Amino acid sequence: MFISYGNHDPFTERRYVDWPENVTVFTDEEVTSKSFTTKTGQKVNIYGFSYMTKEIFTDKSEEYIKVGDAEFHIATLHGNVDGQTDHDSYAPFSVTNLKEKDFDYWAL
Repeated sequence: MFISYGNHDPFTERRYVDWPENVTVFTDEEVTSKSFTTKTGQKVNIYGFSYMTKEIFTDKSEEYIKVGDAEFHIATLHGNVDGQTDHDSYAPFSVTNLKEKDFDYWAL
């Protein structure tokens, strides 16, 4: 399990939780990658970040860069599709930019 804190529950407002061993928390506002190996031996890199404050107005998708020799690269992004006006524009991104990054999967 991987946890990325968002604008409704920024990391700094959370109390320390003693998560089980199988839980990984993204604890930085900068995009980082976490690696794991599946039961079948495939190496996977998961990318993400956590909000440290309730608002991020920059395009965080610019920080996603594939690293390492993993078989799968999965990106997590808590943000708002650029131009969507239903709510505030937190960590706005464009679908075109995500496609250009060439990750195997985007969890939005």
